[in-house]
Amino acid sequence: AALQEQLDNAEAWDFGARVDAMLQRLELAPDQIVGSLSGGWLKRLAIAQSLVGAPDIWLLDEPTNHLDIPAIDWLTSELKLFKGTVIFITHDLGVVAQTCDRVNVMYLGRLIEEGPVREVIRNPKHPYTQGLISALPKLDNLDQSLTAVPGDIPSPLERPPGCVFNTRCSQIVGAACTTIGPNEVDLGADHTVACHIYKEVAE
Repeated sequence: AALQEQLDNAEAWDFGARVDAMLQRLELAPDQIVGSLSGGWLKRLAIAQSLVGAPDIWLLDEPTNHLDIPAIDWLTSELKLFKGTVIFITHDLGVVAQTCDRVNVMYLGRLIEEGPVREVIRNPKHPYTQGLISALPKLDNLDQSLTAVPGDIPSPLERPPGCVFNTRCSQIVGAACTTIGPNEVDLGADHTVACHIYKEVAE
């Protein structure tokens, strides 16, 4: 019982130290009233709470929504400090490019492109990935017009037959695109894409 009490005390001190360290990184005073915090601060605090328990896997679902630039910068720094595995679900390709090692691009619940972040962002192969990157502003050319992905997203409950992206694809849609779901094609450099355009690469 005495040993268990010592272990419990040690764990409590360790947890307290992690809380203090997190509050310092947040620049939040321990006695600051939670009710006085803005929505962005509350979200930042919720993210910090998930880290205090020292998880091995950290799942973040659209964590940058409604966060201002300083809060996103803080989150980015925390992602770089985290020693475990991070599964980051987001539409924010900027944060993905800064913090992630690999990226899986999904459309209507289907995996359409996968690979190392730099490889996929610099050399996107799927028309949807190409469209996402074309829609991002370029800091070195702010006058460049942005190109949105055409069309509307179908209901996930009524996916198009064949390739799920065929109703919005910028490429020539062939018969296979509307009837057969594409398999993943290995492009090398640990980069795969599910698109009929690249079928010949695998054959």
